Amino acid sequence: MVTVRPAHSWIAESQPSCVACIPSSPGHFVIGTYTLDDPSTDSPRGHGEAPTDTAESTSSSSEGEDKVKPQKRRGQLLTYHDRNEQCTEDHSTRITLDSGILDIVFSPHDHEVLFVATSEGSLAYLRVIKDPRATDLTDNDLGMDLICMIQVFDPSILILDLVFHPTREDIIGVTTSTGGIYLLQVQHLPKSFFTNITAPISISLAEVYRTTLEAWTLSFSPDGSALYFGSDDSALGTAQLLPAPQLIFTPSPDPDPEAASDTLLSSPHFRHQSPVQTCDPSTILTSTTSDTRTHGAGVVSILPLHSSSSNAVLLTGSYDDHIRVVRPSAPPVGRCLASLDLEGGVWRTSLVAHHMDAEDEGRRKWLVLVACMHAGAKIVEISCERWKEAIEGRGEGDGGFGIRVVAAMEEHGSMCYAAETIEGPMQARTRGVVSASFYDKLCCAWKFEGPDWMAELEEEQGEVKTTKLN
Repeated sequence: MVTVRPAHSWIAESQPSCVACIPSSPGHFVIGTYTLDDPSTDSPRGHGEAPTDTAESTSSSSEGEDKVKPQKRRGQLLTYHDRNEQCTEDHSTRITLDSGILDIVFSPHDHEVLFVATSEGSLAYLRVIKDPRATDLTDNDLGMDLICMIQVFDPSILILDLVFHPTREDIIGVTTSTGGIYLLQVQHLPKSFFTNITAPISISLAEVYRTTLEAWTLSFSPDGSALYFGSDDSALGTAQLLPAPQLIFTPSPDPDPEAASDTLLSSPHFRHQSPVQTCDPSTILTSTTSDTRTHGAGVVSILPLHSSSSNAVLLTGSYDDHIRVVRPSAPPVGRCLASLDLEGGVWRTSLVAHHMDAEDEGRRKWLVLVACMHAGAKIVEISCERWKEAIEGRGEGDGGFGIRVVAAMEEHGSMCYAAETIEGPMQARTRGVVSASFYDKLCCAWKFEGPDWMAELEEEQGEVKTTKLN
């Protein structure tokens, strides 16, 4: 393992909780922040101190009793440009929200659309605006427009994670602090802040599954046929979905008690949004399963390595500090094919590169960036010697999986929740990363040298395109 030093580091104005690269503009990335008005009372929940606290302060009433007051959270979206290993913020694009930011995701269907998950049950809908006169992406040619806030749940509920359906641009998956795993159908979104609204924004809400504690993460299979989810009660779940064209959100007569109320949405602030419509999940699901025995603590990240209607191979991360290769469909519980202690909670995983041996299709490798909470950020290689054995689950065969750490960024002095590869032209095995830690607000831009097979892959394909799956 190589210990990496940052090429450039800086202190953010508030606590960074997530980061996402702007796919339409290589070298640009957005950091989301999550701040309490009174950080001295910060008391994060969960085994790994995730930035989803529900801390409350007390004040004395006239009767001498303590009165509980909910803490107010705030968030910012900070846009940066990586220029020759020097990252500078474009202050003109800074956006401040009246709620903490938990996740940022760009749409795979329109790379200038992004959604933000907030601590008050809402989604922020934004668009990246590019100067049509600009020809050089090294210039500050970007703008960021907050089109609207979409209130999905009661403001006491935090949206912890979100992901776009891979083939249906109108469907989004979200998880909540109350243990809900939901699919949303979002329709009639305006293209810009100045667009004349011809129909109110429509939100249809279907609960896929309910866990006993916080639902931390979810991920679609590449074809959208399955939804995988993880929660604080150690559950790793699978929801088998109907084919994308058959995903029909049919209204239910019973409203979801956690959905945003009609009274709340009657505020002029939401004049462009229709009431949230609760839908029957039976019209989008075929089955759901959940396993709580494979992981020793909460499941907080899921990256599909393989998925089909009959089986799957997933890379999972947990609060128990382990990264695992899991086959969840192996009866009676999921089977762990390989694991490694990363010495920190495996909060987020994103794919950097994937390689299949040209002479032996059974030999495969993946390179993954991991945000390891109190252990910084790490580059991890997953290898498989017998792929067919792994996906078919024959006998006791484990596919010959192995996991090793290639590089580590250990400068972070507190919880590292945010890490992302910086998209842009790179040479051979070199890749750029931006990572950030929460309490000390330290942001680092750094590079690492990947294994030899990355150079071979670039020779075969001409280039390796950095890919994020979360």
